[in-house]
Parts: sequence; structure tokens; C-alpha cells
Amino acid sequence: MSELIRGVDLEETVYDALAPLFAKGIFRKKIKEKTLAKVTELSLIHADLDHLRFLVYFPQLRLLNISGNQISELSQLKHVPHLETLIVKGNPIVDWSGLRKVAGIKVLDASDTAITWHDLRFLSRLEELYLNRCNLSELMQLECPQLKILSLDHNRLRSLEQIYHYPHLEELYVSDNHLLDASALALLTDLSVLQLELNLLQQMPAARKLTELLALNVFDHRLLE
Repeated sequence: MSELIRGVDLEETVYDALAPLFAKGIFRKKIKEKTLAKVTELSLIHADLDHLRFLVYFPQLRLLNISGNQISELSQLKHVPHLETLIVKGNPIVDWSGLRKVAGIKVLDASDTAITWHDLRFLSRLEELYLNRCNLSELMQLECPQLKILSLDHNRLRSLEQIYHYPHLEELYVSDNHLLDASALALLTDLSVLQLELNLLQQMPAARKLTELLALNVFDHRLLE
């Protein structure tokens, strides 16, 4: 179980105890709080978690991956103010207000959730944002001047007109949407990776303007007659 925790050498008894007891919300007495307080990365994927109260023991976390659990709200993020990477894929989260407690995160993966653009309004330092399969129908503005990677695969986007709000994007993934026109992407002069396959494209960006482009995928887009 050593893959669950990185960033510090923990006793074998800690590894043995963590996974089953997190789900129950309790810890064995032999786990030392001062030891847990040194942990910087924690991954608990498909661990049948329905709360995050255990985060009080991990104040130094920089990375938290709780994909595939049953978490419905994020208020306990208040205990991990130094968090930089948060992965919450596939959780039935209905209350995202806890994100304001980790407004400094740089990487967020909320794919396969019901998140909205409004829920992201507190996150101004994002550099990477992954919102695949979130049933999003439009692209909205976020105050994220440092955003470099944006992944919106498998949504219902029809337009990229608002992409100019993210002028420093280096990677954009918008495969399997309902896009008709990608010409607005010509504004993204820093773009090096662009994934556009499985759309309804009629208009493409002028390639000569995308001077930094290294990888382009538009294969299998569903051209309208």
C-alpha cells in the first residue's frame, strides 16, 4: 500500500491502517499524528470514501487524489491550505464551495462530475484544468491568467468564441464536442497541442497563425454536408 502515500517514509503499520480506516473515519492509536502531518501527497482512489474529515491530519498536503469515491462536498479542504493539485474525478459532488479554501491550487481535475464554470470562480491560479465529460454546453470566462492546459473532451460545446479569455494556453483538448467553428483558436499564438477530433467542424483556425503548434489532431471529425 505504499503507493497511497508519498513524500515521507512511514512505518509499515501506517500503510496497513490508512486505507480501511479512512473509509470509517477513524485511525488506530499507533498512527502518529506528527508523522501524518509530514505527508505531502495522498492518493485514495476508489476507496469508498464519503467524507474528507481525515484531512485534518494532513496539513502539509500538496497533492490529493480522491477519484472514484462518494464525496458530495469539499468543506474539509480548509485543512489543506497548501494544496496545489486536486483530483476529484468521478465523485457526486453537489457543493463545490470548499474550493475557496484552496484558492491557490494550480492543477484541478474534476472530470466526470457535475461541476459548473461558476463553481470555479475562486481559482485564479490554475495552470491546468481538466473538465472532461462534465456535460458542459458552453465555454465561459475564468480569471486564470496562468492557465496553460485546458481539457474539455467529451462535452457539448458548440462554440469556442470565449477562448480569447485564455490567451496563454499551450495545450487545448476539445475532442468529441459539437463544435462547428474553430477559427477563434487563431488567437492562441502560444498553442503547441490541439485536439479537435470528433466534432462538426466547418471552419478551422488559420494554421499560419499558430506558429508554436507541434501537435494537431482533427481526424474523424464529423463534417457536415
